[in-house]
Amino acid sequence: MPFVIKSQLSGLTSKYSGPNDPHNPESIPDYDDWGIDSKWLAPEWVIWHGALKAKYGKAIADYAWAQSWEVQGIGSEALNARTFDQDFRDWAKSEGLLDALYYGAGVIMKPIGTAGDVADVVVDAAQKAANAAKKALDWADYVVPIAVVVLGFAYWQATLRKIRK
Repeated sequence: MPFVIKSQLSGLTSKYSGPNDPHNPESIPDYDDWGIDSKWLAPEWVIWHGALKAKYGKAIADYAWAQSWEVQGIGSEALNARTFDQDFRDWAKSEGLLDALYYGAGVIMKPIGTAGDVADVVVDAAQKAANAAKKALDWADYVVPIAVVVLGFAYWQATLRKIRK
């Protein structure tokens, strides 16, 4: 939870109790309904995932979190975090939940990436191309000598035919 300040956590502890306490893995997320109401924002979702993970393990926590995240309505304020909160996206990426943030039609909102992400892709592609070239050259270490022997034999045979005529 790199972006949650300790004072926020203590405020959340006192703010929530009952069925919507994000510290309780048995809680039901407090979804943002229309109008003014209570709701979970990014910090609550992060805390709840941590509580789920502590009790049930990562696989079940990820599944429950993603399924619950998808229940939110289109106007939910928590959905803004996936677009405007880089720390939340970084957290989701580190937990393997980045794709879960952009379910359904929300996939069009998924950021292509920062310049750093694009540079990483370019560097990765260049490394793969260099590795492929290296493998081709390693292969050439065996093919070239064999090709020289075969061509030399063919030339020798052709020369013998000319001599015999």
